Amino acid sequence: MSKRFFTLGALFCAGWLIAAEPYRVLVLGDLHYDAPQYHASGTFQQRFAKYPKMWQHAAPDLLTDAASHVDGSFPFVIQLGDVANGYTDSMEHQEAILNDAFSVVKKYFPKQPLLVVKGNHDVRVILDAKEVDRNEPAACALLPHVAKEADLPELPTGNFAKTYQGDLYLFVDGFDKSVDAAKFVEEQLAAHPDARYVFLLTHLPVFPASVKRPAWLLPHFDEIARLLAKRNGIILAGHTHAFSIISYEFEDGGRVTQLIVNSVAVHWQKPGKWLPKYKNYAKFSAAMNKLSKPYRFENAFPASGYREYVSYPSKCTGYAVLEISDGEVAALIYNGKEGTPRKVVLQKR
Repeated sequence: MSKRFFTLGALFCAGWLIAAEPYRVLVLGDLHYDAPQYHASGTFQQRFAKYPKMWQHAAPDLLTDAASHVDGSFPFVIQLGDVANGYTDSMEHQEAILNDAFSVVKKYFPKQPLLVVKGNHDVRVILDAKEVDRNEPAACALLPHVAKEADLPELPTGNFAKTYQGDLYLFVDGFDKSVDAAKFVEEQLAAHPDARYVFLLTHLPVFPASVKRPAWLLPHFDEIARLLAKRNGIILAGHTHAFSIISYEFEDGGRVTQLIVNSVAVHWQKPGKWLPKYKNYAKFSAAMNKLSKPYRFENAFPASGYREYVSYPSKCTGYAVLEISDGEVAALIYNGKEGTPRKVVLQKR
């Protein structure tokens, strides 16, 4: 592996900062790799039968399209969790689906490290035994792949940090309770005080972004958000199966922007229609309050702090290409086969 990969590329010379080379990063959302052989007992839930079918044509087509953009300016590829669909009936089948999912996706990006975040489906095993550690298959079959790609000796959990061109990437495991995610973020931020941009890679969102499961957020989400705000952090997340962009400003002026990427390829062939304008957060909050068990986030994130909230329909599916330079971080959001990408600036310097 090149020694240039994941090294701090911003150098000081005679008191002046030498500009880092612009680079790009491909970001994939949930992929839900699946096939019938991983569900031998027949207990596979019918509502997930769409995923094996999706992987016959649509998902490979989406990945082929995404890979067509990747060249030497891409130092790595990020996948934001649920690389596999899970819901297997044994630990052995869960290990098999995770190992195969990683290997299948990796074939599309043979020259770039593939860095995967653990998702809820990656730890989803249908077992009644309460003493079973559902993180174990991922620890055995997924994390060794990620450690090798990230050029790390081992990964006890899915929490790890890497730097590239002066930028800090924090990969967070939202499912292994043996590690405090907020403490991990705090320690890494302290260890990299001069990072140009700070990215948090997580499967579960930090800010509520779906009326379907608004309360399923990254553990310690409020503390993590405030830590990131001190560095104007950028959050990249999956899970909701819908693109969305949230920008939030805290009372002390710190700002966080969250981009959720949707790569579930069920609707890949036909580009989804973008919503014509921003969805007002007040309406989103009202929709949450209509749930049978309303979840309120006002204590952590008062509505007055939202500067931007954009939500796209679930039929918008694809991937994002980050364009990172000294001046800004922008995301090109690709929506559907032959869809025209939409450029969104996530942070300006």
